[in-house]
Amino acid sequence: MPRALKKLLGVTGGLTLVVVGVPVFILPIPLGLPMIALGLFLLLQTSSRARLLRRRLARRYPQHAQRFDGARRRLQDLAVRARDGMRRALRPRG
Repeated sequence: MPRALKKLLGVTGGLTLVVVGVPVFILPIPLGLPMIALGLFLLLQTSSRARLLRRRLARRYPQHAQRFDGARRRLQDLAVRARDGMRRALRPRG
């Protein structure tokens, strides 16, 4: 898949998750916050503007940046474990 297409899909998906997550956040089903978090993490992976904004905010609010970095590491670890689990589950046996 071309790099530009991956970036476009990542930015579009991240923005969609954030935009949809905001109104879902007020519903009694707790799905809004995870949707917003996933959208922000996806944007940080694909958007240079989002990374620049995150860097500026980290300089201004270092305590919040540390918490955010910890959450990002946990999410990345979870994604790696899920990917490895899917690979093991889909591996042909025989």
